[in-house]
Amino acid sequence: MFAWSSGGFLALNSAQAGIPIARLALFEPPAVADDARPPLPDDYVRRLEAAIAAGRPGDAAELFLTAAVLMPPEFVSGMRASEMWPGLEAVAPTISYDGRQVGDAMAGKPLSADRWNRISIPVLVMYGESTWPFLAAGAKAVADLLPTATLRPVPGENHSATADVLAPALRAFIGEA
Repeated sequence: MFAWSSGGFLALNSAQAGIPIARLALFEPPAVADDARPPLPDDYVRRLEAAIAAGRPGDAAELFLTAAVLMPPEFVSGMRASEMWPGLEAVAPTISYDGRQVGDAMAGKPLSADRWNRISIPVLVMYGESTWPFLAAGAKAVADLLPTATLRPVPGENHSATADVLAPALRAFIGEA
């Protein structure tokens, strides 16, 4: 299984729950296990769900962009008038699901030792060498927590790495089986 960004938490949570996965490769799971960036607000998921329940998907999208992605509010204001905004509003109801998978892994404190303690499969944790420092720190925190993990930096890449760049590392990881 391969997972990107917060999808890495879904994949790790699935493996922890016993879903049969042979190998797990993650690219930049955004753990916030220190003060490298502000943590998600404690009420993040509740606020997302309240905005959706009140029929304000744009507010949920804005909360995601400002609190999770750390986009400046003035950028989000400009985005609301763009052609891409309706697409963000359309997926806004799913953002709280993402927040639930993240749990406290973006709380700004060390990851709990028992968070993924039942994972015994090989795990490859990658991050781009040119990514935001908090994403590199998060990938390292996840790899440090998992005794079966290998941490692999991807030269010159950031959170927008392309499939052709990641494919060789994934092929090598699969070939190690």
